[in-house]
Amino acid sequence: MFWNKKKNDPREKSLKEEVIDLLKDLRSKEETLTIKWDAGGDNTLVNFYLNNITPVYDKYDNSVFHKLRDHIIDKFELPNAGEYYNDGEAKLLLDENDEVLITYSEIAYYDDYDNEVDEIDDIVVEHSLKIDFDKFSSLNFFGEFSSFPTKSEDYFRIQQEFSISAALEKELKELIKDQFYKNPILTQDLISISFGGEINETQIIINDISYYKHVVEKDNVNKTEPLF
Repeated sequence: MFWNKKKNDPREKSLKEEVIDLLKDLRSKEETLTIKWDAGGDNTLVNFYLNNITPVYDKYDNSVFHKLRDHIIDKFELPNAGEYYNDGEAKLLLDENDEVLITYSEIAYYDDYDNEVDEIDDIVVEHSLKIDFDKFSSLNFFGEFSSFPTKSEDYFRIQQEFSISAALEKELKELIKDQFYKNPILTQDLISISFGGEINETQIIINDISYYKHVVEKDNVNKTEPLF
């Protein structure tokens, strides 16, 4: 006998039941499920990982995760507007009664454009980096640094035509970043800094520097509650 599943059909499992089955399967394999989201700025990204490393989509029914993604968006009221943000990470587990619990950390914030500063003074620092300037008299760079703990990486790029080693690029990035955090204004919590600049044989010149603060609406750390 064949039948078509319909919405709210009593024979169709609820999302809660599907998640319980999923977590039981993971528990039997001694694996964990991690959820990470980066919402706001016109995007709402929610991703799932096994043991905090491996994406799960190729191992399980994708529909479960599509529905779970929507549930996470609704539960945490994740934004997609440009000026509102929510960054977070969570783990799902079953308690002794097989109830689904979520342990999460999140920070929800918005840009405080009222306190935005278009530009601050250029920063000039001497350097001794071993860069070959045979083809260019200087090297241009640009980037953005953030003091948010949930941001996995800062953004930093050098001009495409100039090739230096990854190790040297990392050293340059850290040297530039150190200069910002010597400035009392830029050591405040929840600051984003954008900048440009150039490096020549003796100096790093950081210019076009702007920064703005963020206003925090929610800041939860390792909070546990029922998922449903």
